[in-house]
This record gives sequence, structure tokens and C-alpha cells, in this order.
Amino acid sequence: MAGKKTPDKKSGLSRREFARNAALLAVAAAAPIELSAKSFTSVQAQTPPAAPQLNAESEAQYQAIIQKYGSKLSDDQKADIKRILAAGQKSTETLRAFPLDNADEPANIFRVTEPKKRS
Repeated sequence: MAGKKTPDKKSGLSRREFARNAALLAVAAAAPIELSAKSFTSVQAQTPPAAPQLNAESEAQYQAIIQKYGSKLSDDQKADIKRILAAGQKSTETLRAFPLDNADEPANIFRVTEPKKRS
């Protein structure tokens, strides 16, 4: 009987029991998420989000985008652009705060190598 596998007696859990437990867990996990999504939507509708504050550079980027695409964008899209620019400010400031000199080398140097030829 080399081709047939016998159930493992050590685990004590059959495939059928595992599938039943997995289905119950999935149903139990899905219920609170649905309720929390509904409550989040109702809370979000009550409190409008505050307009993000942009620094001078981000404000200049925003104005450039509005000047170029402003007539094609809705008010919601303009608010999204402002929100995205505000989110990017923190990472930009963190990168610029790291001290670098022109003599500093990159951490990883890109080297091109040819693959070995098989004979």
C-alpha cells in the first residue's frame, strides 16, 4: 500500500474537522469586521476630516497640479491630492534630515555581471 496514505493518529484532527473549524473561524471573524465597517462609516459621516496643512514645497506642488489639471478634477480629487501631498511631507522631511556628503557612497553598489555560460 505504497500509494495510499493512512491518517495520522498523532494529530487527532481529521481533514473534515479542520475544514469545519476553519469555516467557523472565518464566519466568526467576518461578523465583527462588517459591524465595525458600518460604525466607522457612520462616525466618519458625522465628523468631516480636517484639511491637511502643507509646507511651502508641497503647496507649490499642489498649485502646479491644480494649474495643469484643475479643470478636470473634482473637489474630492483635489482634496485627495492635498491629503497625499501632506502624507508625503513626513517621509520627505525624514530623508532630508539624514546628513549626507557628496563623498558618501551608496549602501548597495549595483554591479552588472554576465551569467556563467554552460558548456
